[in-house]
Amino acid sequence: MIFGKIIPRLMLGFLLLSPLPLAGLAWLYVEAFESTLQQSALDNLSSLADTKSDRINTYINERLADSRLLAQSLAVLETLQAHSVLQANEGIASPRYEAGEHVYRGYVSALFESMHYYDLLLIDTAGNVVFSILHESDFGSNLNTGPYRDTTLAKAHREAIALLDIQITQARPYAPSAGKPAIFIVSPIFKAGKVIGTLALQMDLDKLTAVAGDSIGLGKTGETVLAQLDGNEVLYVSALRHIQEAAFRYRIPLDKVAVPMRSALTGGHDKGITRDYAGVEMIGAWRYLPVLRWGMVVKMDAAEAFAPLYRLQKFSLVALGFLFLVAGMVALLIGRTLVAPIRQLIIATERIAGGDLNHRAPLVGCDEFQQLAVSFNTMAEHLQFQHTHLERQVEQRTADIRFAMEQLNEAQHIAQVGSWELDSSNGILVWSDEIYQLIEIDKNQFGATYQAFLNAIHPEDRDAVNEAYSRSLQTHEPYQITHRLLMPDGRVKYVTERCASYFGADGKPIRSVGTVQDVTELKCAELALKCLNDELEQRVQQRTELLLKAKEEADRANSAKSEFLSRMSHELRTPMNAIMGFAQLLETDRETPLTPDQADNINEILHAGQHLLELINEVLDLARIETGRVELSLEPVEVPSLIGECTALLQPLTVGRQIELKLDVDGIGTVQADRLRLRQILLNLLSNAVKYNRDKGSVLISCQSAAEDRVRIAVRDSGRGIPADALLRLFKPFERIESAYDGIEGSGIGLALSKRLVEAMGGSIGVESVAGAGSTFWIELPAAEAEVYPPAGSATVGGMQNSYVKAHTVLYIEDNPANLRLVRKVISTHTSLLLLDAHTAEQGLGVAAAHHPDLILLDINLPGMNGFEALRRLQEDPVTCDIPVIAISANAMERDIKKGLAAGFTDYLTKPLDIPKFLALLDTILK
Repeated sequence: MIFGKIIPRLMLGFLLLSPLPLAGLAWLYVEAFESTLQQSALDNLSSLADTKSDRINTYINERLADSRLLAQSLAVLETLQAHSVLQANEGIASPRYEAGEHVYRGYVSALFESMHYYDLLLIDTAGNVVFSILHESDFGSNLNTGPYRDTTLAKAHREAIALLDIQITQARPYAPSAGKPAIFIVSPIFKAGKVIGTLALQMDLDKLTAVAGDSIGLGKTGETVLAQLDGNEVLYVSALRHIQEAAFRYRIPLDKVAVPMRSALTGGHDKGITRDYAGVEMIGAWRYLPVLRWGMVVKMDAAEAFAPLYRLQKFSLVALGFLFLVAGMVALLIGRTLVAPIRQLIIATERIAGGDLNHRAPLVGCDEFQQLAVSFNTMAEHLQFQHTHLERQVEQRTADIRFAMEQLNEAQHIAQVGSWELDSSNGILVWSDEIYQLIEIDKNQFGATYQAFLNAIHPEDRDAVNEAYSRSLQTHEPYQITHRLLMPDGRVKYVTERCASYFGADGKPIRSVGTVQDVTELKCAELALKCLNDELEQRVQQRTELLLKAKEEADRANSAKSEFLSRMSHELRTPMNAIMGFAQLLETDRETPLTPDQADNINEILHAGQHLLELINEVLDLARIETGRVELSLEPVEVPSLIGECTALLQPLTVGRQIELKLDVDGIGTVQADRLRLRQILLNLLSNAVKYNRDKGSVLISCQSAAEDRVRIAVRDSGRGIPADALLRLFKPFERIESAYDGIEGSGIGLALSKRLVEAMGGSIGVESVAGAGSTFWIELPAAEAEVYPPAGSATVGGMQNSYVKAHTVLYIEDNPANLRLVRKVISTHTSLLLLDAHTAEQGLGVAAAHHPDLILLDINLPGMNGFEALRRLQEDPVTCDIPVIAISANAMERDIKKGLAAGFTDYLTKPLDIPKFLALLDTILK
């Protein structure tokens, strides 16, 4: 081989070592340049992405501020009210409507034009578009029932009224605007805390997408891509460099979208090198725009971004090739000068290897080679001396080995481990002395034979030992086996045998070596431990069966408890529906008003009924928590705002008794909790502080930070306090301290329920009280980052005025005569509806098919066919399938309500019936 000679090797080594530092330096430089260039490009694109994201967010936030400002302006409020009435009474083409529009259009148009929008619309709660700047085809239509009821504007209008917050829509084609894409900002309009309609601003999309057209800092191939999710597809809302007229036209399934845009649309905020929508390698940064729910990718082609790197790599390769050529020529010249002295050393080495220890190498070549020859000759002399010394050492080592064998035998005897070796070629077997001791035979009378060892093995274990050795010879793997030895006197020993065999090139065994160790004591202990483990496993199995049986009993008890509570809730709510319903009718009867004494009596009935209903709800809540079925929606909750809502509700209770409410919540406190459940807890603590306080007393509500990122909310009253021996009973269900609170209404469930709810939200609750000085109840909850919440308001619709376009028919299927009379009385007193009734589901199906009512009210628990089966048949019948059906039931458990809505009921009302809510629902569905 050419590289077996010294000159080629010297040339190869010189070529590798000479340019190697320069090659390494060049590689490090290119790598550093590549890393710097890549990081610089990524940072630049990330900065551009952040800037564009900020521009879009700032633009949207300014538009949201415009919407809030306009929705709160007096002119918009008056315009909405006046035009809503005129449109309902006279229509948009009437002279009075046109005159009214002329009054407000100038001011509203001035505000609108200064803010650069496409259109501005005002919509009342019924869905009527009562005002528009452009008077497109949506003007005068109804967004709930008209041709545009399925548009994004209609959906945003309904969500703004339901959620009491500003809604912003996705970009969708809007038919009234010639099918052009449109985004609406819809804001609820309040009057006296109630929603009276919405303000809709139609944005100018050209200003929003202008950010994508700005390619400053992105080179020739850079672009900004904007897209939004549309179901399971992605719709690109900006122009694309590789696809003509892509804006609002090009859509693609989500699973086929390029990685950057898919990551951006799912909330990603990153940068990197990947491929774009056209499959071109790119470098870019992507962001998620949460307000618009858009994804944004700022990118440029990798070929343009890394062009300087490619030029540097090409130059480095050319320079290294030239250096390798020069180094090869230098190595060839140096190698020839080194070969001659080395050949002389090779000849001397061959002579000494042949046994001529008196031969010496000549002193030729440069100083280094002469020094090498001197060292070589010195080594030869030393080797000759060592050869003589080694012969003497062999004799000494032989004696040492003999002594070591004697020590080994003694060690084997102490460890009770014997060794053996079998020569497979001649069958000679050698035992150590300890094996003779283990088998208990005389070394001088018996030789080391395999048959003698087999005779000592217990008859039941001989086949296993033979099989283990035979399998080891077949598989060429060592083996280990524990078996018994049977002594001549009948005793049994346990031994562990280990063996390894060695094989020749032909695969046949050469020799086998192994050990035999006495493990009798260890085996006896192992057998005793096994018996003990078997006994323990039997005990564990018995205990497990007992525990499983106890668990089954507990599960059956919980199931029976839930069923009992559900049944009791139903049985209690059914008579309460008649009690509270007829009491509300008596209270609101304008034809035969009540005397003052009768009004007081009705108020007592309603108060007692409401108290009983609250008690039922608290018992059900407590049962749900104890069975682990409570559902919480944890979110950041701003405590000062929530406390303000609660104190506003309690204000009437404090005025009569001249109790002063003090707040110490200047610091912003935000907790992670379920907002509705936390409001329930605070109302319970505050109402207790008022009820159990003294007249002209005070209640202090404070909110402050606690240890370990927690917030403490405390309610301190100036009442009589709680005895120390009664504090432990406060948070137990149905426990009341009657001696301290005689004559004060209560159930003893509120504090127990509050404790369960606080603990379910990861918090804690406690009390501190001093007899005669008042009490302080506190809760601690995990802190959270503050968020901006919409202003609290009431969505209750009162003073219903029903003005249906035509007489509507309502069918009520109910087997309870009192409930039927109640609904008939409510409808006859407050509406102009025609009520049909049926006492069974079968009868109700016949009435529905014959008269086709506009609405069906359906009880769940009916004799014969139940409400769910009746609903299914109504839905399957082509004649009745389009009739809305509302469930009215005393089954008020949360699972019952979810089951009803999932079955297809339009709404689910629980007994006792809330008459104002019932009338509002009728007005919403039928109007």
